[in-house]
Amino acid sequence: MISLRQRIVWASLLGSAALASSGAFAQAPAASTTAPAAAVAQADTTAVPKAQHKRMDPAKRMERMQEHRAKRLAALKDKLKLTTPQRLERMQTRQAERSAMFAKRAEATKTFYAETVHFGAHGQRFHRGHEGHERGAAPTKS
Repeated sequence: MISLRQRIVWASLLGSAALASSGAFAQAPAASTTAPAAAVAQADTTAVPKAQHKRMDPAKRMERMQEHRAKRLAALKDKLKLTTPQRLERMQTRQAERSAMFAKRAEATKTFYAETVHFGAHGQRFHRGHEGHERGAAPTKS
C-alpha cells in the first residue's frame, strides 16, 4: 500500500517533470521534423541492443575472478596479519623444545628415583637397626 508521503512525492515528481517538459517546448525554437529522426538514429548507433551485446570470454572472466580473489585474500591476510606457515614452523620448533625439556626432566627423574631406591634401602636398614634404641633404654620385645 502506498503511503500518503509516497503519493505526495510521486505527485510532485510528475508535476515537476510536466512543468519542465512544457517549459522546454515553450522556449525551444521550432525544430524541423528531421531533427528528432536524426537524434533517434544517432541514439540507435551508440546503443548496442542486448541481443548483440558480447559477453566476456568465460576464460577471461575466470581469470579476472581468480585475480580478484587473490587480491582480496592478500588484502585480508595483510589486514588480519595471518602468516600461517610461519606460525606452524614456530609451533613445531616450540614443540621440539618442549619435548627435549621433557626428555631431560624424565631422565633426571628416573635417575633421582634410582638413586633414592638404592640409598633409601641402606638408609632404612640403618634406621631399622636403631629403632627402639633410645639412650640407655633396652630394646623391647613384643
